Amino acid sequence: MQLLVQVLGAIAAGLLVWVLARSVGMSGRPAAATVAVVAIVAGALISVPNLRDAIASFAQQRHANETLSGEQKRVLAGSFIEPNQGFLDWAKERIAPGEEFQLILTPSAQSEQLAQWSSYELEPRVGVESVDPGGWVVFYGVPPSTYGPGSGYGEAKVYEPGFAIARSEHVA
Repeated sequence: MQLLVQVLGAIAAGLLVWVLARSVGMSGRPAAATVAVVAIVAGALISVPNLRDAIASFAQQRHANETLSGEQKRVLAGSFIEPNQGFLDWAKERIAPGEEFQLILTPSAQSEQLAQWSSYELEPRVGVESVDPGGWVVFYGVPPSTYGPGSGYGEAKVYEPGFAIARSEHVA
C-alpha cells in the first residue's frame, strides 16, 4: 500500500510539474525533461529512508554475529535445513580424514541441501557416488533395516535410529 501511495504521489508531482512547465511556456521536450528530473529526485528522496533502514539492519545483524562463537558461525549457515549436526559431528569422529564415504539419505524436499551440507561438514573426508568395499556408508535418516543384518554392509555403528555409519561390503 505504501508503494502505491508513493507511485501515485510521484505521478501527481510529475503532472503538476508538467502543467507548471507548460504554463511558463516550455515546449514538449524541455517540459518532459523537467518531469523526468523531478521523478528521479522524488524517487531518490523516497528511497533514502529505506536505504537508511537497510543499512541499520545490516549493521545490527553484523553486531549480533560478532558475538557468535566459531562453532556457532560454522553451523549457522546450515541451520535453515535443520541438519542432525550431532550425528555429523559424531560421524566425523569415526571416519578418518581422507577416507571415502557414500551418503545415503531418505528422499525429502531438502535432500539436495542436506547432501551438500553433510558433505561440507564431513570434509576432509571424500564423498563419492558409490563407495568401494571397505569404504564408509553414512546413513542419514534412513530406516535401520537399510543397514541391518543381511543388508550387505558391515556392522553398523548407530548414533540413533536412522542415523548410522557402516563399512561397505558391496562391490561398486
